[in-house]
Amino acid sequence: IFCFLYFGLVATLTIPYLELRMEDSGTPIFAASSPLRPCFYAALPVAFLACAILVVNNLRDRHTDVLANKRTTAVRFGGT
Repeated sequence: IFCFLYFGLVATLTIPYLELRMEDSGTPIFAASSPLRPCFYAALPVAFLACAILVVNNLRDRHTDVLANKRTTAVRFGGT
């Protein structure tokens, strides 16, 4: 969840948020007609990609994690 929020949403939405705050259009930032809404939808694939990269990396290291007695999610749930 941290990876999804930070590497995906926070990292992607920070610059548009700051730019929109500097304009100060008066529209609440989370309103239905907010200009940040398309940026949020564009940030979702970035968040999913960041999570997918971490999952692939954890699955790749699963065999050595078992030997080192690490309790990662890949070791707990297996390689399937």
